[in-house]
Amino acid sequence: MSNTWGQFFLMAGLAMMVHVPLRAESTTSTEAKPVFRSAGRMAMQRAAAAPPLNVYTTATAHVIASNLPLSRVINQIRDQSGVSIQLRGQIDDKKITLINTDPRPVTEVLKAIEQSDPDLYLKQVPGGYELWDRSAYVSDAQVAKVYALESASANEVERIVRQILTPNFGTVSRADYTNKLVVYDVPEKQAEIAEVIREVDRELPVQVFSLRYASAREIAKQLENFLLVSSRQVSADDRTRQVILRAPESQIRAAAQLVETFDIFQPQPDQTP
Repeated sequence: MSNTWGQFFLMAGLAMMVHVPLRAESTTSTEAKPVFRSAGRMAMQRAAAAPPLNVYTTATAHVIASNLPLSRVINQIRDQSGVSIQLRGQIDDKKITLINTDPRPVTEVLKAIEQSDPDLYLKQVPGGYELWDRSAYVSDAQVAKVYALESASANEVERIVRQILTPNFGTVSRADYTNKLVVYDVPEKQAEIAEVIREVDRELPVQVFSLRYASAREIAKQLENFLLVSSRQVSADDRTRQVILRAPESQIRAAAQLVETFDIFQPQPDQTP
C-alpha cells in the first residue's frame, strides 16, 4: 500500500515539474498569440492594412430616407460604404427623400441626391466626394475665361459650348465684334471646353462661289443669315461676282445649295411707259 502511494506522489510531482515551466514560458513568450476583437475593430484594422481600392467603383450603399436631414442621409452612406463624403455650405439640414432599397454604387446614390435638389452640386475629389451648396460653390470655385477665336465664329462656338457647360452652373456669352467667348464654369470643365474650342477653331476650308446673276453682297448676307456664320467668315466682291466662305465642310455644302437657290436670273420689270 505504501508503495502505491509513493508512486502516486512521485508521478504528481513530475507532472508539476513539467507543467509549471510550460506555463511560465507561455506568459513570457514574445510570439504572436490569438487576440479576440470586436467585429467592427477587426474590420477597421483590415481596412487600414488592405491596399487602397477604387472606392468610386467598388463601394455601395442603400438609402431609405423620407424628408430626412441631408447630414443624416450622408452619415448612413458613410457608415455603409466607408467613403469620405464632406458637406460644404449650409446644407446639413436640407431635407432629402430617397428610396433605394438595393445596394448601388455610391457615385449613383450621390448623383441621385444631387439631382433631387437644384441647390446641390456634387464634386469628386481625391479620396472621396464633396457635396456643396451650389451658390457657395459658385462663389468659391467658379472661374471666368475668355476665348479669342481665330477661325470659327463666336456664334457657332457658343452653341457648341452651351451643350457641355456644367448643368445649372456654367454660363457663356459672346462678343461678336471681337469674336470672343466669355465662359464661367469650374476649372475642370474649363479644361474640357478649351479642348473642344481648340478642335472647332482650327483652320477652316475656303470655298469661292462664282455667281452668274445675283449680287455677291446679297448672297453673302443670305449665307450669314441662314448658316449663322459671322461676317468675318464671308467676304463678297460685286466687281468679280464672287463670294468667299471660310467654314466647316458641312456648312460649305449647305452654302452651295443656298447659292444655287438664290443665284437665278430675275428679269427686270419693264419700266417703259
